[in-house]
Amino acid sequence: MSDYTFNFKSSVGYTIGDTIEITFPHTFDPFVGHASTWLMQESSTYYMKCTSTALSLIWCTVDKWKVTVMGAAAVEAANEIDITLKYVSNPNEQITTQKLRVAVINSTGVYQAYNVDFNSAGVTIAAPPATNIPIASVMTSSHKLFANSNTYTFMFYLEDTSMDTDENLSVMFPMQYDLWLCDGSE
Repeated sequence: MSDYTFNFKSSVGYTIGDTIEITFPHTFDPFVGHASTWLMQESSTYYMKCTSTALSLIWCTVDKWKVTVMGAAAVEAANEIDITLKYVSNPNEQITTQKLRVAVINSTGVYQAYNVDFNSAGVTIAAPPATNIPIASVMTSSHKLFANSNTYTFMFYLEDTSMDTDENLSVMFPMQYDLWLCDGSE
């Protein structure tokens, strides 16, 4: 996981009530990374940790590759806007022609500014760490969208290594999964 910092100027600036929409390529996780529900009253809204010096206090929500940023301070068109998204899951190794896009949207939903200069040639992802283990298959006990309880069975390849008796294997689920731990032996 990495922190992604965006520094840019908007031709229209930013007014309180506007939103900034950052769209990631589809090679990224749909919830971009470490997104989770924070408020019981908004159980279908996923928030992620983010910071900004220019916008002061900000809220960042995530929905299918789109991060929506709401700031507490106005920024003039001549000034730079900085946004840091925390704990973004880097995608697997590959090259995509899709670009990171940033847009400023006013309070009525009209796009005021649009920027695709963050990577004019698309996104190139470096090779994943050597410690990642290739998954052969993942089976689940239920394919229902809002299932209450699922059991996952992972089949994977250790390739050129084996596991010793004192080693363990960890599976990292995205934050939008509500995992319940049991105290049993399994």
